[in-house]
Amino acid sequence: MQRNSRSRSVSNRGLLALASVIIALLAMVPFGPTASAQDSAGQLDQLKSKNRDLDNKIAAEDKNITDADAAIVSIARGVQKATVELDLLADKYARVVDGRREPARTRVAFAIDAYVRGDPLLASVLEDLLNATSQTEDIAQREMYRAVVADAERRLIAIDQQLRDLAGKVTAQQAATKSVRDQLGAAQEKRRNAAENRQKYAADRADVQRQIEEINARLTRSVLTGTATFEDPNRPAIVIKIDNVDAARPQVGINQADVVFEEEVEGGLTRLAAIFHSRGSDPVGPIRSVRTTDVHLFANLNKPLFVSSGGNAGTRAELLDSTLIDAGPTDYPANFYREDRTPPHNYFSRTSDIWSTAAGKGGRPPALFSFRAADAPRPAVAIDASGVDITFGSTRLSYVWNGKGWARTQNNRSHVDAAGVQVAPTNVIVQFTQYGRSPADENSPEAIVNGSGEAWIFTAGYLIRGTWTRKSDAAVTSYTDERGNPISVLPGTTWVELPRPGGASLR
Repeated sequence: MQRNSRSRSVSNRGLLALASVIIALLAMVPFGPTASAQDSAGQLDQLKSKNRDLDNKIAAEDKNITDADAAIVSIARGVQKATVELDLLADKYARVVDGRREPARTRVAFAIDAYVRGDPLLASVLEDLLNATSQTEDIAQREMYRAVVADAERRLIAIDQQLRDLAGKVTAQQAATKSVRDQLGAAQEKRRNAAENRQKYAADRADVQRQIEEINARLTRSVLTGTATFEDPNRPAIVIKIDNVDAARPQVGINQADVVFEEEVEGGLTRLAAIFHSRGSDPVGPIRSVRTTDVHLFANLNKPLFVSSGGNAGTRAELLDSTLIDAGPTDYPANFYREDRTPPHNYFSRTSDIWSTAAGKGGRPPALFSFRAADAPRPAVAIDASGVDITFGSTRLSYVWNGKGWARTQNNRSHVDAAGVQVAPTNVIVQFTQYGRSPADENSPEAIVNGSGEAWIFTAGYLIRGTWTRKSDAAVTSYTDERGNPISVLPGTTWVELPRPGGASLR
């Protein structure tokens, strides 16, 4: 007996060790919001910011080059003009200096010139000499010479003054020429620096662009939003029931959900079911209980991880008997905690914890909507719409197009999350739905989500009237327009409203 007991003990320890290994291996399955995905998203944002900064720097250097080119052309003309003026002054100075070098010849030339011109001074001297004594000829010659010398000296003094003036002008022109040449050199240096900087920035930008392309190569297209994501496309969707009474707001994580369904519950109130797949939210809540509507509504998500705070016995039985995977506090109590809010509106969790602890469970969700390109032509059946008003008993909602999304108000107040950001999904689908009584609680309404009914699809600032059709719990709801064509929406978040027929009106 002791031997058998010991054998069983050893066997049990072996099974526990094997189980630990299996759990560890399952934990390695990349269903959670992996660090690499978060790092890639952060790195991509940084690279895009750096890319914009480099674009601005390149544009600035292009302007510097353009300005420098214009300055070089203008200054070059100034250099040419200053050089010509300096050459002219130099030539003039040279000519004057050349005349100054031979004073004797200059004097003779002056004398001849004075005689020919009839210089007044020389004329008066000669006239006086003609009336003089017999020595007139000798005296005349001497006086003529003196007059010529005096005139030459006067001319030489004028030439010397002219040379001094020219020398000053040459010096000033040389300084002006040097200044304009320095300006030209500075402009050329500025252009060289700008060209070198631009070349460097262009090389850096090419490297950044290469890194962006490498990261973008890891992007996938979200099946639920049609937008890019780094997260594992094969991980399961998480459906979280979120409280929506006045005391529960502001909620956390509703703006991070890919899709949000709003369903009627007791007393004309509503509850939200937020679907997370392309991204998560840490934290998320406040989390509330499951309804039988959920079991049928989300059976088409290929075994999603379903999170609620619990439910009555009948609803719990339906949940456990469905294809939804219960990822609530019964099996994963460590994933949930209470915040400093009024109970029961203080129950929270984290999507990262949910994906991590439920690793290996669930499957990739199918696409719930058909997406159109942002620049696709407007459908012919679309009509302009500014918004819609929706009534769930005592809960009154409005969505108004703000140019980018449909801004939501609830009970005449802007519906904002805990970060103060107003809810404004890219698309809103009003799926008019009949309600029955839940088999688990006759006081709880249950949406009839299989069959067909009227649907209003709000996207891109317009409305498409159509029909919703769903054949079974496992089927995805289809939306077709009045001509029977599938209705596509813009890539982005979508809120699906499930009011009773007649529970909505256009604004």
